[in-house]
Order: sequence, then C-alpha cells, then structure tokens
Amino acid sequence: TNKTETRTIEKEKFFAEKLNGRFAMLGIIAGLGAYLTTGQIIPGFDNEQKDIFERAIGRPAMFAFVLFGGIYLATGQLIPGIV
Repeated sequence: TNKTETRTIEKEKFFAEKLNGRFAMLGIIAGLGAYLTTGQIIPGFDNEQKDIFERAIGRPAMFAFVLFGGIYLATGQLIPGIV
C-alpha cells in the first residue's frame, strides 16, 4: 500500500511567495512598458554609462564564479551541506 503524507504550507511562506510572484510580474510589465515607450530596458543609459554598468556587474559575477569554483573544488558541492 502507498501511504501519502500531506504537507502543510505555513501561511507566512504562502503569502511571501505570492507577494514575490506579484512583484516579479510587476517588474516584467514595467520593463516591457519601458522598452515599448523608449526602446531601452533601462531608460537613460547611454553607451558611456552602459560600459560602467557592465563593468560594475561583471566584477561581482566573476568574483562569485571564482568563489563557487573554489568551493566546488574544495568540497565537491556547490553549496556545502545542501547540494
């Protein structure tokens, strides 16, 4: 016989996930509206500012890549104890 366990979801977690989903949808609509009206995803960024923005995003991304690579080499897991 197969016994199925019913899991209950805490009310706070359900509310938080629902709110997170709604904010994500709002962000997608805002991005779409900005793109349709200005032709840019982030209005006001010209090429000079775009280069600064890309470098500012690229450095933490590379740091995280090196960090996770080191953790994986040392432990064999991406997130030790979880994955």
